[in-house]
Amino acid sequence: MATLIATAGSATANSLGTLNEALNYFEAHLYAASFTALEDDPERQEAALLHATRRLERFSYKGVPANPLTGVTQKLKWPRSGVVNEEGLGFLDSTVVPQQIKEACFEVALWLLKSDPSAAASDELRQFKKLNIAGALEMEMREAIPLETPLPAAALRLLSPFLTHGTSARLIRA
Repeated sequence: MATLIATAGSATANSLGTLNEALNYFEAHLYAASFTALEDDPERQEAALLHATRRLERFSYKGVPANPLTGVTQKLKWPRSGVVNEEGLGFLDSTVVPQQIKEACFEVALWLLKSDPSAAASDELRQFKKLNIAGALEMEMREAIPLETPLPAAALRLLSPFLTHGTSARLIRA
């Protein structure tokens, strides 16, 4: 299993948040038992965080990847520079992953663990119900499972201020 690396701006980062951050986040949520119940299986929790990060990496976000004078090319899309905060009164810190992005990652990880025991598997393999390679190749496809399933509403709400297209509109009262 890959080691979880959540260093913001790192060329080797593979997660938007750490396992401890996820556990702390879920301490305040009644519905988080599916994640916290796995405390004796941190590898499964980390696998869910890695898969959730890969899901969130597929989106287009405002701003540009931050690379503050280090010359290091960051692996993940966050942190970013040029992203205005929710109040529109300034910019987000371009050296850290915003808390809402981390929380969206945690929500997706929880959703993956709750929705399907094989959810931490790659999307490409989830389309198969059965795959047998011993002897002759035998494959059986699942019925109408999309390769890319939608994300939970809680994660989309957290992500919406940062996305470049169409998941939300911000209304301002005149």
